[in-house]
Amino acid sequence: MYIIIMNIRPFFYSLLFSFILLLFLSCENPFLIKVGNPGKERATSPHAVIKLLKKAYENRSIDIFEELLYSKEEFRFYIEQNEKIVDSLQKINPDQREKVTIPYDLSEDFIADDFFYVYLTYNEEINIHKNLFRQTDYILFSPFTPYNVEYFDITDTVINDSVYYDTSAAVVYTDETEITISSSRLADIYGEKEHSFKVGKQVFFLKKDSEDLWKILYWFERRRK
Repeated sequence: MYIIIMNIRPFFYSLLFSFILLLFLSCENPFLIKVGNPGKERATSPHAVIKLLKKAYENRSIDIFEELLYSKEEFRFYIEQNEKIVDSLQKINPDQREKVTIPYDLSEDFIADDFFYVYLTYNEEINIHKNLFRQTDYILFSPFTPYNVEYFDITDTVINDSVYYDTSAAVVYTDETEITISSSRLADIYGEKEHSFKVGKQVFFLKKDSEDLWKILYWFERRRK
């Protein structure tokens, strides 16, 4: 959540981009075990995706987090139109810019039609979160809930005179929230280990996978007006 999420990280922009230069380039320690357990919950609805995303952060579980992202080739975390953030991320990969097109008539405007977004890939998101989770003592969220969900690609099936509806795509909009992190790395930046970050409204474009589970295909932090 930079909650990708989301301001990406960020859900996170405030959070992730304070860490990004410190954590993204840090070396993996093979003696560090993964923290948090995947749990048995699965993303059987858009609301479950948001619930599990919050759980991934609070459990510091890279397994839960990774399970929620769509394919390695297609997943994108699109960066908010903020020059400071964009400049920082382009130091990682200056060639990752593209125009975003969502093939649905959305009720809310959060994509700039004339803007080419800088983005993070699946592997970059995983690497950043691995370091984030391993180098924090705890992560706590204020309520993180959707305020609107839109469904697309709706089909219907008639069985015994009853109509059943199914859908394979959805957009989830979440309210602003706050995240509190404790880490010795934060002491270097803020003078104390624990710090709270404001998290802007996030937008998640979800798509069902082959197991009929919802996954995050695109993650945006909502444009500030």
